[in-house]
This record gives sequence, C-alpha cells and structure tokens, in this order.
Amino acid sequence: MRIIGTCMVSNEADIIEAFVRHNAALLDGLVVIDHASIDATPRILASLGEEGLKVVVLRDNDRAFRQDVRQTWLARHYLEQLDADYCFLLDADELVRAPSRAALERSLAAIPPEGAGVVPLQNYIGPASAFDAAGGDANPVRRLTHRMRSERAQPHKAVVPRAFARDTTLHVSNGNHAAVRVAQGTAAPVRHVRLDGVTLAHFPVRAPAQVARKALLGWLSYRLGVPPGSGVQLNSHWRGIFQGLARGTLEMDAALVRRAVALYVGPGPDGVARDVDPAELVADPLPADYTLRYTDARGVAPLAALATWADQLVTEIKSPPPGTAPPAA
Repeated sequence: MRIIGTCMVSNEADIIEAFVRHNAALLDGLVVIDHASIDATPRILASLGEEGLKVVVLRDNDRAFRQDVRQTWLARHYLEQLDADYCFLLDADELVRAPSRAALERSLAAIPPEGAGVVPLQNYIGPASAFDAAGGDANPVRRLTHRMRSERAQPHKAVVPRAFARDTTLHVSNGNHAAVRVAQGTAAPVRHVRLDGVTLAHFPVRAPAQVARKALLGWLSYRLGVPPGSGVQLNSHWRGIFQGLARGTLEMDAALVRRAVALYVGPGPDGVARDVDPAELVADPLPADYTLRYTDARGVAPLAALATWADQLVTEIKSPPPGTAPPAA
C-alpha cells in the first residue's frame, strides 16, 4: 500500500519543516503547493527536498485562495503519478497520528472504493506559555504539548482512495473536510468512513505574530477567490481577527492568541464563544525526535508581510498582460 499527503501552504515557515519531517516518516510521499509565500517557506521546502525527503514542491502564484480547486487537482494527479492508494488532504498545521504504519494501513483499508475516509482533528492549543516562540523551542510541536481533552466540536479532514483520481465528478470540498460528487450544478457528499485509531494533531495557533499574518493575508486571499455576490461565507475565523486588527481593537498579544484559540475550537455547549479553560486541556505531547535544520520560527513581521503582499498585488494589477504594449506616455 502506498499512502501520500497533499497540502496547500502559505507563509508557514515556523511549522512547515515539522510538517514535512513528521508526516514523511509515516507516509510514502508529500506533495506541497506553495501559495505565493513571502516568508522562508519556499526556501525551507527546497532544502528539505535537496536533503532527500519525500516531498514534491510546486508553486502557485495566484493570490486568490482556491484550496478546493488546488487540492482536487493534486489528489487526482498525484494518486496516479505516484501510484498511490490513498491520499490525505492536509493543511500545513496538521500531523498524521497513528499507532503504527501497519495500523494506519488497516484503517485505510476500510474506506469504500467510491467513498472517502474522515480523520478527526485534535487541537493542540496549550499550555499558554508555549505561544512565546521567541522564548522557547523553535518547533511548535515540542512547545505545544496540550490538546483539548474533549473537542467542543469535532472537526475532521478527508482521505481519498485511488478511485478519486479516475472519477472527474468527485471533488474536494472547501477546507478539505469531505469528498463530494458534483453533478448538474449540485454537490453531494459521498460515503465517508471514520478511520479507526487515526487522528490529525492540529496546531492552528502558534504565536501572536503568526495569527496576525494568517488573518491579514489569509482573509484577503480568500476574498480574492470568492465570486462577487456568491454569498459564500467561509473562514470566519480569519475574518473576525482581520476586522479586529484593521479596527485597532486587537493587538499582537496574549488576547489575540486567546481570541484565535476560541475561534478554532468553537463555542461552548451554550453556543457562546469563550476562552479555553486550562481544565479543558490534557498533556499529550507528540513524539518529535527529529532536528529542525531550516526553520525560521519568527517569520516575517505581520505589517511587513502585508506591505509586501499588497505591493506585489498592485504590481500585478498594473502590469499589462503578456503580448500587449504599455500605455502611451
């Protein structure tokens, strides 16, 4: 059995090396699209490939965030190209957990050929002191050792089998949450089977600056990919933080981290968003017996990242299409 993972990443220099090293130890290959990163992510990915790790790196310079389209293409193409039987649809902050490779293969074998698997997420969001990247281990997997004891909601991601590559009516949903069959303008989920004993360790919040970068660039990129008047409203966690930063009601501090954590783990039983109580966390550290050689834990400052992104966007807008003459002086 051959198992691969596909991923679309953008400005993930603090975690991308851990993502590759961890997942490459369990999977047979990774395919990563770098989505217009302006930090050290492309350099880190190139270095990992040169080191000999099983990672294929592609580049996507389209500033609009079209994850469902990209992941659908990746899964279809590389299930065939890499002669793989199953493909995990991952984000850069998700690490596959299984008791062993043999146990992972047994779980995957339960996926129906025309269906998909689902893998629950475990949110690693503590302890509170772990969000100071400058004062701790550069590897967030080593810093963030506490996960939710019981998830307030149960988010999950999808795994698709080889048959996905041959059926052009099958697509990846936004967020990698499901495989859907698209016919006559409507999308219907296929049969999904939960993988026994397999989870994804999720590290969405790692430092105040990382949250700010993600919200500022992520929300703008997402808006570029949404057709006007579509009414689609996804990625609300980015939108809320973006609006708070834009209005000056949020600073890059512990309060921003708490806000981000609360958004990712979801509201309480009463439907009201609230901070995570330390009693909701349990220590369950992931093994991280590898050495980070290329990681840039600090990353680009959020304001610098936003300025660079905006400058590049303006340059693209003002540049004439290939083959056209520049305007007359």
